[in-house]
Formats: sequence, C-alpha cells, structure tokens
Amino acid sequence: MRIRHQSNLQVITSLVLGNGVLRRHHTSPLLNDQISEAAQKLEIGVESVWAPLSGHDHIPFSDKEVNVATLSSIELREKNRLDNFLERVFKLSQVQTRRHSGLHSLEDVPEKIKLENIENAGSLVLDVIEGYDTG
Repeated sequence: MRIRHQSNLQVITSLVLGNGVLRRHHTSPLLNDQISEAAQKLEIGVESVWAPLSGHDHIPFSDKEVNVATLSSIELREKNRLDNFLERVFKLSQVQTRRHSGLHSLEDVPEKIKLENIENAGSLVLDVIEGYDTG
C-alpha cells in the first residue's frame, strides 16, 4: 500500500463511494469495483470512503444516473464521534468527515499536490479504460 506522510498524517488515494446523508449521491458500484480491482492488480493502496459532508464533481452526473466514480486523496485519521454517529444512525459505512484540512481553501495550492496521487489516479483510470472492449 502506498502511503505518504504530510504533517504527521498519512495521505492515501481514496475511492469515494458517495456523498450526503439524507439525500445521497452514490457513485457507480460497477466502476468502483473496477477501480478496486485495478488497485489490487497495480498494488496501489486505495481506501473506500463515504464523504457525507463533501461535495464532489460527480454529484450532478450521478443525479442524472450517469455511471461515475471519484478518486481523491484523504488524510487517514481516527474515526471521530461524527463519523461513528453517521454510520450508526444513518446506516452508512466507511464514513470520513475529515479530509485534507486545506482542501478547497486558500491553502489549496499547486505546491501541495502530491505527484504520486496524480500518478495513482491516472494508472487506475488507464487500467479501467484498457479493460473496455472498444471494437
């Protein structure tokens, strides 16, 4: 599993299973399975997460029933009380309410991008695409 350290936190590629609590926006189980299989084959560490408080670019597409997947990166942290509450009360799994502390803020600058995360995402997407028969 490939893990990077940033500010004493482990950063890993994440596969977003969906967003929301009451109104849920799921990503495609088929694409998620294909990405997970590619990750195993390529030995890329991927953590599946449910991101209840985050808005992702896939949401408008999933609302239109388009098969979508989202790869991101998360700071691995211990589950907090909110994560446990959302899992228990709303029957969610793999909840991660805390992501990169600087994500979508003034601190979200190109210098903080981890090249390895981009390489991992590109490798995973390429492997999934190569698995489709285009003939």
